[in-house]
Amino acid sequence: GPIALAAYQDLPNISFDVAIMEKTSKGVVLPSEFGWSDIGTWSSLYDYMPKNDDGNVIAGDVIPHNTKNSLIIAKSRLVAANDMSDATIIETPDAVFVSKLKTSRNVKDIVSLLKRQKRRVAKLSVKPNAAYEKMPRRPGRWHICLLSGDARISHAGKQHVLQAENSLSLDVQGEITIRNSGKNDLFAIVAH
Repeated sequence: GPIALAAYQDLPNISFDVAIMEKTSKGVVLPSEFGWSDIGTWSSLYDYMPKNDDGNVIAGDVIPHNTKNSLIIAKSRLVAANDMSDATIIETPDAVFVSKLKTSRNVKDIVSLLKRQKRRVAKLSVKPNAAYEKMPRRPGRWHICLLSGDARISHAGKQHVLQAENSLSLDVQGEITIRNSGKNDLFAIVAH
């Protein structure tokens, strides 16, 4: 029958060759002449995909300016890359990954680290004269990066004023309020 998702997620993160082919006595190998590329890294995907005149592989809503030999994928919003070379930029609704192309395979190490830290990353949008209030289930370090707008952050009896393109780190142990104190929408990335 089918393998349950939970059982699949508990499997060790190793290749099919190591997990199955090296251990079975029932495998058969047939000679063939089809092409093969093991696209297991961002770098190998870049090598495989067609490139534009600047050597870039582009997918999605991307504006590359003075950018060369890079892999840039935008899934849900505009990505503008300026003066980049040999880079990997992967944007998804949940996260953005930026790396040198040659070392982008280290994303597995980053994902493992985030899992060990049990980190959560959220996009936050607050309308003018509104506020985001949160009572975390457990104490922890919060990193708030304000992308646009003006914020007044209240926590533990203290007020913090944050403006666009600035960030703030707090040890959050109780209720935190992020209030939009400006006239435009507030957008922020919150990691905790």
